[in-house]
Formats: sequence, C-alpha cells, structure tokens
Amino acid sequence: MSALPIPADETQVSACICCGEAEWLPKFRVLRECKSCGFVRADMDLTHEQVRKLYQEDYFQGEEYGDYLADQESHRKNFAARLKTVQRIAGDIPSLFEIGCAYGFWLEQCQKAGIDCAGVDVCAEPVRHARMVMGQNAQLGDFLSIPLAKERYQAYCMWDTIEHLANPEHFISRVHGLLPDGGWLFLTTGDIGSLSASTRGPKWRMIHPPTHLQYFSTASMKRFLTRQGFEVVRSQSTPMHRNIGETVERVANLGKGAPKSVAKAIRRVMPRWLKKMGFWLDLGDIMFVAARKVK
Repeated sequence: MSALPIPADETQVSACICCGEAEWLPKFRVLRECKSCGFVRADMDLTHEQVRKLYQEDYFQGEEYGDYLADQESHRKNFAARLKTVQRIAGDIPSLFEIGCAYGFWLEQCQKAGIDCAGVDVCAEPVRHARMVMGQNAQLGDFLSIPLAKERYQAYCMWDTIEHLANPEHFISRVHGLLPDGGWLFLTTGDIGSLSASTRGPKWRMIHPPTHLQYFSTASMKRFLTRQGFEVVRSQSTPMHRNIGETVERVANLGKGAPKSVAKAIRRVMPRWLKKMGFWLDLGDIMFVAARKVK
C-alpha cells in the first residue's frame, strides 16, 4: 500500500463527526472512541490524497480482495438482492448515483431494472472495466470535485465505502446538497455495535486500518446522518453471498491469529471446484441503511 498511517496528533484533536465533541479514548490500541457518543474511528489521520492512493488495482487483486473479478457471481447475487431491498423500501427510483462504483456490478443491476444510473471511483482499472466491459456510465475521479447537477439523481449509494473515507462528513454533506427534498441515501458498512464485533473485540474482522478508518454502530450512524440532515428510515443487518475461495482468501489476507493461519493453510490445498462454491451468510455485523433527506 502506498499510504502510510499517521498517528493522530493529540495537539490537533479532530471533532467527532457524530456529535461534535473532541475528547477521545483509546480503544483496541489502533482505534479511538468518542467519550461523548461512543463513535469509533482509527487512531490515525490520513489526508484525502493518501486515502485515494490506497485504492489502486492491487487493492482488488490480492490486498483486501483475493480476486474481485473472479468473485463476480457473488457480487451480482448480492446486488440483485440489495436492489430488491431498496425497491421494497423506496419504491421505484428513476435515477441514482453510486459513490465507489468499482467494476460496475451494482450499476449493471440498476441498468437492467431501467434505472438511469451512473457512478464514480478513484481506481482506474475498475472504472475501465465498468465502462468498456460492462457498458456502464462510470467515471474516474473524486466525488467531492466532479461536476454533478443538483437534483439530477433521486438517490445516492455507498456500498462498503463510508468506512474507507478520511472525512465521510464531506461526502454526506455533498450528497445532501445534491439530492432533492425526500431523496434517498443508501449505504452499507460494518457495525461495530453488533454482537459479532462485541464478541471478537480487537480481533473483529472489520478492524484493519488504514483501509477502514470509520467504525459506526447503528446508533452512531443514526446520530451522524441526522446531524447531516437525513432521517434514517431503515437500519438492519444484511446477508452476503460469498464463495468459499474468496472467503478463505480474505481471512488469509485480513484475518488475525489462528483463523489467519488456518486460512493460509487451506488456501494452499483447496481444489478449484471447492473455491467456486457459494453460500449466503449473515453474521449480523454489516448494516444496511436507508435514509431520506429531510425536507
């Protein structure tokens, strides 16, 4: 990875994005927790540019994902199921924009449903694939600086994206400014308040800065979005379709302790047919959130 973690400078303490207070307590050595509201973030400060440099092609090919494209069947199943959830909550959405569109699998599902959709990502190769292979309206760039017309899109989506951002409040603030009154924001992220996270403590699978910088619970997410002018309509855990090969690869890359060692051993001997087998799993530690811009 090209960006290095920078320990937080205690002389320049940043305010909590959920409550505005600026007193932090250490948590799990690598995290810090807001003393006032309990929001958790990584105990480091990265610039926006450093965060952007983390997400080059190797992020999707061996860093965090074993092989993102090889797992495309699972991505399609996940996004097809997620679109059904979105439509059950919000009804028919004529247009939407995705922040962090990667290889374009969500946009593909939206296009098939007749939704006018587009997206942006900071990684060049996924955007090329989304455009040239998937035929999607994806662009390379920074959401905070690309031109977008106000009220052009009725919804914005951030799938497993907000936890990666150095300043998520800037992104959500811009989404709020671009949406029409009553427009939708949909997102997924890890839930540090879940039973799985509480049980695993510092060994929870989602704790791996510098790629994961923000750690929300359902309560802190609601506080954060309310502060940004949104009303949370739905917050729930969401199941994910995985294939065995990618699951083992992620544990081998990101796991801790015995699970990591076991996954590395299994990876060396696992037959190809077994790697492709898939399953649905809900550990209760990934939250799906639907919120509306308050009129």
